[in-house]
Amino acid sequence: MALPLKVGHFVQISSIDNNGYTEEKQPYPRSGHCCVANSGHLIVYGGYHPEYQYSFEEDEDDDVSSLFIYNKVFKELWCFNLTTCEWQEVDTRGQPPAETASMSMVLSGQTLLLFGGTGFPWGKRSNDKIHMLNMKKQEWDILKCSGDFPPGKYGQAMCLHQGSVYIFGGCRQVCPGEFHFNSELHELNLSRKTWKKLHENLPNDFSEDSLCRGMYRHSIAIHSNKMFVIGSSWHELKYKPHFFNMVHVYDLETRKWEYTTTKASRSFDHPYPKRRVYHSCCHWKNNIYMCGGHNSSYIYDDLWRLNLETLQWSKLSATMPVPTFFHTAAVTPAGCMYLYGGVTSLSERARTSAIFRIWLDVPSLLEISWNYLHQLFPHLRKLSDTQLFTLGIPSLLLDRLKPY
Repeated sequence: MALPLKVGHFVQISSIDNNGYTEEKQPYPRSGHCCVANSGHLIVYGGYHPEYQYSFEEDEDDDVSSLFIYNKVFKELWCFNLTTCEWQEVDTRGQPPAETASMSMVLSGQTLLLFGGTGFPWGKRSNDKIHMLNMKKQEWDILKCSGDFPPGKYGQAMCLHQGSVYIFGGCRQVCPGEFHFNSELHELNLSRKTWKKLHENLPNDFSEDSLCRGMYRHSIAIHSNKMFVIGSSWHELKYKPHFFNMVHVYDLETRKWEYTTTKASRSFDHPYPKRRVYHSCCHWKNNIYMCGGHNSSYIYDDLWRLNLETLQWSKLSATMPVPTFFHTAAVTPAGCMYLYGGVTSLSERARTSAIFRIWLDVPSLLEISWNYLHQLFPHLRKLSDTQLFTLGIPSLLLDRLKPY
């Protein structure tokens, strides 16, 4: 099902009922999941829904009752085909990560790299390993690394840059009922498979004038050898000015933090985005796009762009069809951003399985032609690669018709 290529407007892709779910084969509504996108697919893993439960027997040493109702986190991998608009659960081999709420995921070529995450109860168990999944072989493995490992945690931010994975912030349980939001920054060199700690978790990172803060469910992006942190700590949300006029920046060359002032949007009514938590971000070209989130009393539906060259904010005219937090966003190489899942109410447990997309720029002639071709000939997915190639379909487009 090809959809119109509307630039700068959100388009709903999946068909949903009032509860955000349909009987079609698709993932159960969720929040706290992670997702990435390539040219042909949106890949979703993990997450949580409070109604998804099962019972199990706890170990005798654990300080809980012997029979515990466990809110199970999802350990499914789903792929959404961006051309046919169909979901497919991926049948994988090996041992998938067990702690999948608020974990992080990046795509390196054909390989998914995942780190962190927690099960429920939150923080009781957290993942401290890099799990890998080769999308061609559909087989899980653990990357064997050396060096200064980050601890198991969840809610951290993760990005891939020039052959290295960077992980910043996150949360871990230090004892029952006590949680620590850290400001550690680690780098994993993928060719050497070695970890390096770039920034220690320091006590003054939580002081009033700190250049760095312990963060949770934030986002990071690297541009011109600087790492930009997009998000607010709970301290900033409560005690700092209501507007997001400054960002934390880490210089990868000098290894120093800065607290940098940004420039206001040209909109008089909306100079800066308001502070928020549990939003989502995408990094595309020289810009970061931020949408959704909440401030404890209001769920946002706005879409903002921060130019990383000029550090100027712009409020875009598009608004999210459903105000959401704890959702995910991913952008294709061609510049189409997809939103999936999340929480839609501050007072209830409502989650959604809806997908929305927005073109951030005018699509290329290739994208326009491919979309139009599939509108005219929706049966293309039923043809073999040989038949498609004979019809003149470029080889680089053949994978877009596969389920994953």
